[in-house]
Amino acid sequence: MRIRRTKGTRKLAHAAISLAFAGAVVGLVPSGASAAGTMAIDCETGSSGVQDSCGYQSGESFFLDLQATDAPGEGYNAIQLKLLWPSSKLAYKARKTTTEAVWPDCTLPVRQGSSSKSPLLFGCVVFPVPKKKDFSHYEGTLAKFRFKCKQDGDAQITMAPYGTAEKEGDPLGTTFITGESGQTSKPDLKNATVKCGASGSAVSKTESSPKQKAKAKKKKVQQACEGLKDEALVACLTGLAESVTQTTPVTPASATPAQDEDDGTDAWVWAAIVGALAAGGLLGWLIARRRMR
Repeated sequence: MRIRRTKGTRKLAHAAISLAFAGAVVGLVPSGASAAGTMAIDCETGSSGVQDSCGYQSGESFFLDLQATDAPGEGYNAIQLKLLWPSSKLAYKARKTTTEAVWPDCTLPVRQGSSSKSPLLFGCVVFPVPKKKDFSHYEGTLAKFRFKCKQDGDAQITMAPYGTAEKEGDPLGTTFITGESGQTSKPDLKNATVKCGASGSAVSKTESSPKQKAKAKKKKVQQACEGLKDEALVACLTGLAESVTQTTPVTPASATPAQDEDDGTDAWVWAAIVGALAAGGLLGWLIARRRMR
């Protein structure tokens, strides 16, 4: 069945997903947490390890990875993320949720809306809900998000911590779901800083980027061509053009995705699913189904 896309149904879809996020946690107050785990933002996905300080030129697109660097000791069957950033400095570039979700065990990814502005609400659920002994202990990349530097300056990217109405925090905040009945952990959160307008990674300042190397080589060849005339100058400049063509880096396909752009399809699929689940919350419904078996 094809759902007709109108402004009203779009708002309804977003509202339904919002309710699902809220119901997933608020209606399931945790009975306690142990070995809460750690989540981290990696702002330079091309480097080994988790990089929490990175530099990009204004107008440049880049990826952020949500990493589970330390899984909860008891395992987990879902994650919830609330990501915040200064919208004046950074713009979020939505892709399909099935592309953004990287966690191998996730079968139901969900995201609220696709606005370029902060915040981003994202979740992943293992379905059918496994038994406790089969919970995931995966450590690595959970999700990958695309951003773009809008203007120069430092941009703090933070994960809102989870908390219930009785405790300090945000019920839509970042957490691992660690129990069959929806218990949540309160993981350690490692945030990141993106320096827009900076050239290359702030973690490896001594290394020149490919663009810097190409520019330096171009300048060197230009200096070599000074004073030449006629055919000698033409030959020198030809060599310059060829060297620049060969050394100018080609943007990898992963940095300019075309086939995974968010076309709204995920939102409409989720509108149909979540609309029926909003009253009790996504996780509440999954848990109820689990108990009925």
